[in-house]
Amino acid sequence: MYNAEKTVESALESIQKQTYSNLEIICVNDGSDDETLSIVERRAKFDKRIKPYSHEHRGIVYALNKSIELSQGKYLARMDADDIAFLDRIEKQVRYMESNPDVVASGTAVEIFNARGISRTTTPHCNPEILRYRMIRIWPIAHSSLIVHHTALLDNDIRYSKEHTYVEDLKLYFDLSRIGKLGNLPDTLLAYRAHPNQTSKKNYEILRERELQLRADIYKSTCEDHSLNPERDSPRGWRRKVPRNHDAIWVLLWYTITHNTKLTKLKKLRLVLFTHLRLTAKPRLVFYIFFKNRHPDT
Repeated sequence: MYNAEKTVESALESIQKQTYSNLEIICVNDGSDDETLSIVERRAKFDKRIKPYSHEHRGIVYALNKSIELSQGKYLARMDADDIAFLDRIEKQVRYMESNPDVVASGTAVEIFNARGISRTTTPHCNPEILRYRMIRIWPIAHSSLIVHHTALLDNDIRYSKEHTYVEDLKLYFDLSRIGKLGNLPDTLLAYRAHPNQTSKKNYEILRERELQLRADIYKSTCEDHSLNPERDSPRGWRRKVPRNHDAIWVLLWYTITHNTKLTKLKKLRLVLFTHLRLTAKPRLVFYIFFKNRHPDT
């Protein structure tokens, strides 16, 4: 929580009214200078599950890591102080995690709304085998809807990285994907409030720079996992090493075509034409090869 006096009450109420009631509700106040903490402390007097914690303003990464330190539960579910959880969110997410013990972290579909009303609803990929590849291009889990095994974080010393502020959630997902699977529920279980003062919008240039570097690291790691050398391997080598799955190969090819500057246009074209062309069915990759400089990917 940081200066969320206008929204924190509705956010907190949506958690207090969850159909799954066996909760500790940790409210980490990151040095707010408005009435945020007072609102939470007032509600805590009537609900012993609410545990306010406050420190001087140190930023989102410190606050997120503090919540990991304070939490005592089997699972840690998080939400921002300006969002609203659907009343069965925790119940469904706990049920999903209990039914999928190999999944270390998961999320849900999210309803995005603003001051004028609902704008759109996300449709997450739900196949854990695909999500590890989708990280090369998109965020695999909506951060506000995250639920994670607490012991997965503690036993593997995984925390949010200060060096990756603004993309700290993507770095966390990448670290978690090295020890287990990521997943998603298709159900819409959280309403995400979009507004112009969000940190990601105010610091977009820094976010974009760090995102590009992190995605490059994820791409490199994915290639190493498959003993794939994009510059040296022939299309036949690609077919032998990479998964024969549309969503997985498409993301690998997309990144190779649009971001790998070491490959010639001819090599890229051969990869598109001879590497799972039937599976990818993405002719715009050819467009990227020849026109990327004029039409850079955004």
